[in-house]
Amino acid sequence: KVVAIRRTNQGLHRGLRTTDATCTLLLLDPDSRRADLRQAIPRRFLVDWDSVAEGSLVLRTHLARERDSNLREKTLRRRGQHCEHPGCTITQKNWLEVHHLNPIANGPRGTGADDLRVLCKHHHVDVHQAMLEADFLKMKTTEKPAETDT
Repeated sequence: KVVAIRRTNQGLHRGLRTTDATCTLLLLDPDSRRADLRQAIPRRFLVDWDSVAEGSLVLRTHLARERDSNLREKTLRRRGQHCEHPGCTITQKNWLEVHHLNPIANGPRGTGADDLRVLCKHHHVDVHQAMLEADFLKMKTTEKPAETDT
């Protein structure tokens, strides 16, 4: 206990010689919530865990695949307002999604009517999960076996 307090104190004070020094302190040790260890932390570094500041706006940018905003409606009119998975009876429009047989994640291309299917949300997730598993298995079978010393 005494050693832990001393080491915590040394670690905190080593690079923080001035009162205006700033740092982020991450206490990853489960024992760091003990009151006697927390007393070793200088008051200016203590965080009130009952009210942590969050919710600030942060600007983030990312890339997204461009999609035709009318494609869903066109596909529902052409293929029907029902899930095309065998045995599925879902026809509620808000549960239906359009699935690309040739994923747009593969890159930009033209999308034809024969490339699309109407699936309910549940079956759409199932199809994508099966695609991920197939890709994973394909990767596993193309990996070179590890060389062994004989």
